[in-house]
Amino acid sequence: AISTDDLLNSVSASESVKQAFKNIFGNGLANILIIIVVISAIGTLNGLVIANSRCGYALAINKQRLFKKQMTSLTKKTNVPLLSSIVGYLLALMWLLYYYFSQTNDLANGTGFPFDSSELPIITNYLLYIPVLFCFMKKNSNLNVFKRFIMPSLGILASGFMVFAAIYRHKIN
Repeated sequence: AISTDDLLNSVSASESVKQAFKNIFGNGLANILIIIVVISAIGTLNGLVIANSRCGYALAINKQRLFKKQMTSLTKKTNVPLLSSIVGYLLALMWLLYYYFSQTNDLANGTGFPFDSSELPIITNYLLYIPVLFCFMKKNSNLNVFKRFIMPSLGILASGFMVFAAIYRHKIN
């Protein structure tokens, strides 16, 4: 779809993708595909915002988070947890800014991060699952052994494996 020289000399990875789409599908359809990719990325960001917003509220409801009273306070008009939503938006904005600046500065050329920075939020989530699952096992004494210990232990092993794989692949960079 794109020659090696064009790939190596391209300004950015997104420019390479756009050129490959143009070579395969022509200019018109390539632009439509780029728009679909952008819509998909925005949808992913939306999912991150919603998950972050609801996660703070859910943890506060179960008394597993700081600022319990503020995090569970719902607005009268929309019935939405305002502080939890603000925290969710700020976390998503942090990742969006991090990704944007890592792709638009010299970091994208390999002088900063020697890996695809889109992996970092995913691996961070896997890393954060581990203490959450330990707390789950500690606090849910009313569950049976399978739900309280076996399933969370499998989650911890899977999360640990993903973190190990990322560290092994990128040599802790």
